[in-house]
Amino acid sequence: MELIDEKGDFHIHTVYSDGTHTPKEILEYVKSSKLQYFSITDHDNVHAVEEVLKIIKDKNIKFIPGIELSTYNNDESIHVLGYFKDENYKNKDFLNKLEEIRNFRVNRASEIVSKLNFYFDIKIDFNRLKEISKGVIARPHIAQCIIEAGYPYTYESIFKTILNKKSPAYVDTKAISTIDGIKLLKNYNAVVFLAHPKIYKKNKLKDLLALGFDGFEAIYPLNKIEETLEYIKLAKHENMVISAGTDFHSIKKDDTHPASIGEFYLNGNDLTKFLITLIKG
Repeated sequence: MELIDEKGDFHIHTVYSDGTHTPKEILEYVKSSKLQYFSITDHDNVHAVEEVLKIIKDKNIKFIPGIELSTYNNDESIHVLGYFKDENYKNKDFLNKLEEIRNFRVNRASEIVSKLNFYFDIKIDFNRLKEISKGVIARPHIAQCIIEAGYPYTYESIFKTILNKKSPAYVDTKAISTIDGIKLLKNYNAVVFLAHPKIYKKNKLKDLLALGFDGFEAIYPLNKIEETLEYIKLAKHENMVISAGTDFHSIKKDDTHPASIGEFYLNGNDLTKFLITLIKG
């Protein structure tokens, strides 16, 4: 049966990765958006999951534990969305593997901080950086620290001139292969979806989908209407399930993350198929 009047947003970030809002704040936004289903998919961690489960009271809102895992394929960063069918996200071995991934982020951030000082004479407090990032440090947290320190830059200008990939302060990220990332998540009973296929330049979508994904994020804020229609058509042809999400980071929208929670969503038969995938895998 189709869930005609219900909708779900399955790509949301909190302060536990590169979002700017707490899980409690996210829950309030979810309520106001009239969503019936949602998932928090922070980068390389599941810290927000237990926090949400403790505070969610509305039985009409269903929360699906999730994650966005950073992987690499064909020299390009590929993001894998994982949705857990049970409580395997608590598994100690899984959490240890995620910690290894995050530890690299900390070391990378430390190197970027040093290079900012050397090349741009920008000095920021590394302890403050760890504090605001909750230990999962990403470039947006570094940008926030630069602004907090009083340097005359905007968030946008920092990414254009200081933290872009051509900057001498940039340090390459490191992640597991996409195939290994998919296997990791499936080993801990998650279904896996390719995040935002529109953004990949070095990998063809069909080649990525052949790596073992259960589906892909066909409905996404940066898509043109015709692209979304093509993605949906491809999913039907490949007999794959689609997902949808706003990739929400902040109520302060920008060109990269222009949507509010619930603005892009899954509903109807597509939502039914998505939920059935979580049950059957």
